[in-house]
This record gives sequence, C-alpha cells and structure tokens, in this order.
Amino acid sequence: MKKHLLGAFLLGLTVAGTLGTATAFADDTTPAATPDNTPAAAADSTKATTNGDISFGAGTLSLKNVTASASLLDQKGLSVSDVYLNGVNASAPLTATVEDFLGNDGTWTLMLSQDGWQASSANLDKTAQILKNTGTLSIASDEGSKAKASDIPADGTATEYATGSDVITELPSRLTFNLPKQTNVQTGKYTNTLNWSLNDSASATQE
Repeated sequence: MKKHLLGAFLLGLTVAGTLGTATAFADDTTPAATPDNTPAAAADSTKATTNGDISFGAGTLSLKNVTASASLLDQKGLSVSDVYLNGVNASAPLTATVEDFLGNDGTWTLMLSQDGWQASSANLDKTAQILKNTGTLSIASDEGSKAKASDIPADGTATEYATGSDVITELPSRLTFNLPKQTNVQTGKYTNTLNWSLNDSASATQE
C-alpha cells in the first residue's frame, strides 16, 4: 500500500510538469477504507456545547429573638415571709433563635453567662450578696428544645446553652432561680443580666 501511494504521488508531479497545469489526485492520496483503516468522521457542524456554572456566596450566622427581659415569678409568692418559709422556686420563659446561613456545614455554639445580682439601692447590697452566694440561677430546657439544662455560674463563667448545625434553630427554655428556705431577704428589687455569645468559625451577628 505504501509503494502504491508513493507511485501515484510521483505520477502526479510528472503529469503536472508535462502539461504545465497543477492536477490533484485526491482519490489516489486518500487511503482506501479497510477494517483496520477507517477514515476519520467529519466534524458535525450542526452541534455545539455550552458550559454553565453557578456560585453561592456565604451568608451570616445570627442570634435573633432573644428575650429582652424576664421577670422571675414564684406561684407561692415572693414576699419576705414567703421566701423565709418556702424558699424561692421562680421562673420565666426564655427564648433565642439561631440562623446559620454560612453554608459551610459547620457547627455553632451558643454560650450564656450572668453578671450577678445587683441591688436597686446600696442599702440592699447585703441581700444581693445572699442571692449570689446562696441562690442558683439555671436553665430548664423545654421538651423538644435543643437548649440544654444547666446552672449559670455566679462567677460569670459562660455555660453552653445550645449547639447545632441546622439553618434555623429555635431554642425555648425557662430561666429559673432557686433560694433555700430560711433565707432572710430585704424588701426591694434585684436585677441580673444574661450575656449571650454565639460562636462559629466566621463572624456572628445579633439582632
């Protein structure tokens, strides 16, 4: 086959020299199709492809719907005599919602701490100290909630309120305060502040 092709090529040159006209021998220079030598198929000019892509940007990790204020109430009453005879078992509803739109399949952790009891006037500082030393501020989880039942340390150390990875997580619970019987308190108002902290590998926001 190779000798045949070479001969045809030389013949073509000879004829072109004799006649002075360039003559193409396309049929002779194209290999004959055999089972072992199939001509390449011509490109299909009626078809084409388009590559597409899409990208998603990261959102935010947010703490929302946090209870702004909670007045602790005891069904047995909170008079000085009630406290002395029955102790205190007061509670108030508490809630928070975590929205995780970071899109990184990460896990967030919500921490909670307290500033400690403060008296509304200086002459009540004695009772404020009793509340800090003797009382227990804690979280009681609602049924089905991811909020964890735990004490909130009086020294300001943060405790884990909840952890998760869902996009939107509602975290209802109850804030409770307990004081033992035979505690002599002074008449007046006492306040405390809870501090929430939402942590993740990216920055978090609170609304």
